[in-house]
Amino acid sequence: SRNWVREQLRRSADDLGSTGFDAFYGYGRINAYKAVSEAPAEHDVVLSGYEKPRSVQPGDTALFSVTVLNFGLSHESSVLVDLLVDGVATDFSAVGPLPSGSSSNVTLRWTPQEEGVYNVTFYVHPVPGETVTDDNVVSAMISVHFLIKLNQSSGPVGALLNVSGMDFTALSIVAVTFNDLYIGSAMTESSGNFTFTFNVPVSVAGTQVVKAYDAYVIGKANFTVVDVAPLGLQL
Repeated sequence: SRNWVREQLRRSADDLGSTGFDAFYGYGRINAYKAVSEAPAEHDVVLSGYEKPRSVQPGDTALFSVTVLNFGLSHESSVLVDLLVDGVATDFSAVGPLPSGSSSNVTLRWTPQEEGVYNVTFYVHPVPGETVTDDNVVSAMISVHFLIKLNQSSGPVGALLNVSGMDFTALSIVAVTFNDLYIGSAMTESSGNFTFTFNVPVSVAGTQVVKAYDAYVIGKANFTVVDVAPLGLQL
C-alpha cells in the first residue's frame, strides 16, 4: 500500500541534521538500497497519520481521525488507540483485524468545555512482540475558542449588537443569523476575521442564538433578550 511504501522510505532514510524528523531535513535522505533490501519487523504498528478539525469551540464535540498502519509481517487481530488531552485519557477505540501491510482509520472524540490551548496526543498501543515504538505516538497543540463574540450578552429588542468573528475562511462571505433569522452578511479579511453590527430584531424574551457561517466554518454565541416592549422608532 502507499502508506506502507511511505513508511518504508522513512524508516530506511539516512538521518540528517537533528536526530529523527526535523523541519529542515525531514526524515533524511532517501536510501534506495536500504528501502528495497531491509525487511520489516514481525510485529510493528504505526500511527501513520491523523486529521483534526480546523477549529474547536467550547461545548462542541471535536472528531479526530487516526490512521493506523500494520507495518509488520504478521496479522494483528486488534490494535488499541488512545486519545489524551493534556496527558489525561479522554477517549479510546480499537481497530482490527489488521492484515500485514494494511491500514485502517479510527475516530476519536473530545468535547472541551473551556477555552484554552490544549496538547492533544494520539497513542497506538504496541502489539505483543513490537520493539520499535517511536512512531506509535503523535502530539499536536489545539486552540479551543469561540469563533464569534458579542459586545454584550444581553439586552432589549433594538439593542445594537456587534459581532466579532475569527478563524473563518479568508476572503469569504459570512452570513449572520439571529435565532435562525437571516440578518445580513459580511466579508472576511485575509486573516479570516470580520465584524458585523445589527440591531436585535423583534423576538421573544429569553436566550437566542447568534450564528455566523461560511461554506466551511460555523460559529455561534448566545444572547439573552430581556425586554421585548415595542419601540417607538422612526426611520
